[in-house]
Amino acid sequence: MGIILGNINEIAFFWYGLILSITILVAIFFILKNKTNEIDIENIIDISIYGIVTGLIVGRLLFVMNNLVIYKKNMWEILYLWQGGLSIYGIAIGVLLTVVIYCKIKKIELHKFLDTLSPGMIILLVGEQIANFISQDVIGNPAESRLSVYVEYAFRPLGFEQYDFFYPVSIYQAMWLSMVLIITLYMKNRMKNNCFDGFVFYTSTLLAAAGRFVFGFYYLGGDKGLQIEQIMSVIIILVIMSLFLYRFKYIKKNKEWK
Repeated sequence: MGIILGNINEIAFFWYGLILSITILVAIFFILKNKTNEIDIENIIDISIYGIVTGLIVGRLLFVMNNLVIYKKNMWEILYLWQGGLSIYGIAIGVLLTVVIYCKIKKIELHKFLDTLSPGMIILLVGEQIANFISQDVIGNPAESRLSVYVEYAFRPLGFEQYDFFYPVSIYQAMWLSMVLIITLYMKNRMKNNCFDGFVFYTSTLLAAAGRFVFGFYYLGGDKGLQIEQIMSVIIILVIMSLFLYRFKYIKKNKEWK
């Protein structure tokens, strides 16, 4: 299919940018659709705009830092976001920092707001993985199984040009995150009376991070030991579990259980 959607007056439009743009709109729609009456629509629109901008910036910066060799020859390409290249952790960190700061300024209950945003956050991660697959930014280990896909020669990693098929780790993650989204929506809509504020966010984040750790073994070089992003996944899991337990004990102690 190619990574370029088309050209208008010598300006190229990329599939990556189109998919990411559609994903952002779908994420906002799901957030609005699943919001509670206690959350103001204006706040959701504001945080969507600020969070998306911050998430894209931080996600791009972390991706560039991890792939600085690619951009040394032409630093201007750092700005070519539409061509692909975002860190999943950068997006998450950027959005979460924005939410925490926004809730602090607006004096909004953080955990309740995070639960409302959780479906949209997972959708953003799903779309980002699909966009990575289309643009062939993320490639797994060489493979000849039915689960492998053909990668064009121009996009094969240096030193692996002789291989035709690789594990489509982006698709694996997109499928897993889609399952996480279903679980998140179920918790948000069907279990809301049996969960404390923050439960949906903590659970969906744990599942997303766990998936990233497992599929990390299918990444290029993942069969040779833990990669940096897998270590980050473990750190995120430990932090979220600690916050989850702290939140649970706080709720139980103050008898704020729904």
